Amino acid sequence: MSFFWKQSEYNYKAADKRQRAMIGQTRQGVLLLADISGYTSLLASTELEKASKIIQYLIERIYNATSLPFMVNEIEGDALYIFTVHEGQGKEALFIQSLKQLEAYADVFYHAMEELSWSNLKDDAMFRKLLSEVSLKFVVHYGTFKIVQTGSFVKLVGADGILAHRLLKNSVDSDSYFLFTRAFLDLDEDMAHAKAMTHVEEIQYFGTVDVGVRTFDYDEEHERRHGQEHDHLTRRQGIII
Repeated sequence: MSFFWKQSEYNYKAADKRQRAMIGQTRQGVLLLADISGYTSLLASTELEKASKIIQYLIERIYNATSLPFMVNEIEGDALYIFTVHEGQGKEALFIQSLKQLEAYADVFYHAMEELSWSNLKDDAMFRKLLSEVSLKFVVHYGTFKIVQTGSFVKLVGADGILAHRLLKNSVDSDSYFLFTRAFLDLDEDMAHAKAMTHVEEIQYFGTVDVGVRTFDYDEEHERRHGQEHDHLTRRQGIII
């Protein structure tokens, strides 16, 4: 099984250099969390080796689907913390750029799940059961943050980053969704692109937070964008994990 930090399609060096060039600056931009649902139950299972292979493969594929100007700031076990800064482009352009990155993540997750289902463990009943418990959800926020260095790590600090993380614990009755804060949706003047239902969350220390939520089915999302026969990343011959 490959490891993303050894065989990365994501331009880690360019992204790291870009982040470090902003150390000490306070910026505005999009904060994005891609969270794998089912992580805790998977790693608490008796089939830890198989479960960890699923998680590692999914994180690797999502990580590698990140495109500049988006940058992976941190991998937090079951989630990737990703951001981009607002630099010159119009608000709507930043909004559309963010939706395209989200679509790339949703697509690669769809393909990764298919690749796992056709892997060398495809006939293992426990592996298939574990795989069925996995899904992906996103929290997307627009806000202000300071970029600092802690030891050898680059960190984002500020209330907006805390809010984005707090919103992972929400009342949405689904494990597959995009949750957009009002601050992010307001980047789009007509707010038509996200196609999100109005929703309200009560978050400790932040009070009432207006958000938009769009639940989705990976197969339907993928077919809508690419057609039923599209399988350019699917490894039906089977991958080895």
